Amino acid sequence: MLLSVLIAVYQHEPAVLLEQLHEQLTAYQGQVEVLVFDDSANPLAYAWHESYSSKYPWLKIYHHTQNLGRSRTRNRLLSLSQGQFVWMLDGDVTLSQGLLKDYVEHLLSAEGVYCSGIAVPESAPDNFRNYYSRKAEVKSAIERNKQPYRSFTAANFAMPRHFVTKVGFPEGHEGYGHEDTHFGLQLLEVPYPVKHFDLPVAHAADDSDAIFIAKTREATLNLAKLFVNEPLFKRQKRYLKLIRSWELARNIGLVFFVVPWVKRLENRLSSGKRSLFWLNIYKLGLFEKAYMVELAAKTRA
Repeated sequence: MLLSVLIAVYQHEPAVLLEQLHEQLTAYQGQVEVLVFDDSANPLAYAWHESYSSKYPWLKIYHHTQNLGRSRTRNRLLSLSQGQFVWMLDGDVTLSQGLLKDYVEHLLSAEGVYCSGIAVPESAPDNFRNYYSRKAEVKSAIERNKQPYRSFTAANFAMPRHFVTKVGFPEGHEGYGHEDTHFGLQLLEVPYPVKHFDLPVAHAADDSDAIFIAKTREATLNLAKLFVNEPLFKRQKRYLKLIRSWELARNIGLVFFVVPWVKRLENRLSSGKRSLFWLNIYKLGLFEKAYMVELAAKTRA
């Protein structure tokens, strides 16, 4: 088996992605398996499993009776895979024509972890999440390769399967955010080389602005917890943009003026007032508050 395509889903039916894979597998006719792990943990959400398994003989669908979380779901997929290479995708992305064939050609010469980026289609909903992605996340491979470990994302990456024996997704995370960051820092410390190239998948988020800010809040709180409790995050803090900005803002005293305004900024950003500048200021103040809470909890323990 040359390639295992691994797709993690949660309360989502990846109909478009599976149809695109079917078309591209038919054209490619290589040795590929496709594994889906549905972490919904609700039997009512499994109605599509049997119909898709019957429709696509190359597809295997797994689930668990309890939610495993993003990291455990991905590790479960990695343990089930049989391919020489693994290609990890989020279930809500879509593929450009011929992407599978192009990906395989790159992987045949792979010597490390390959990240090929994301794109936001023009038809994507007009919301803060897609606005943020276009402005802050969508970058060329040339730009991403300048700092390869700072640009790692698990939405679209591939690697030789034997890497899994040394590096898996960290399973101690609770809530949403920064599993990708943690995994990327582990790759850095092994070290495994990370190479970026331009074979993006498309992602069009449908989150409301309030949901996007809620997720941003949870991810920022998680980062503060990791920074306080995980030595890896302190050792490699130069790769963490928010922490570098926070330390600078702390040194000049700016962050302390922001903290009292965190809730007001959160309400403003949640209500459709889109601004990357104020989003970054909000995250600085929120990180400071969360850092102090986590530091106090660690001191008491």
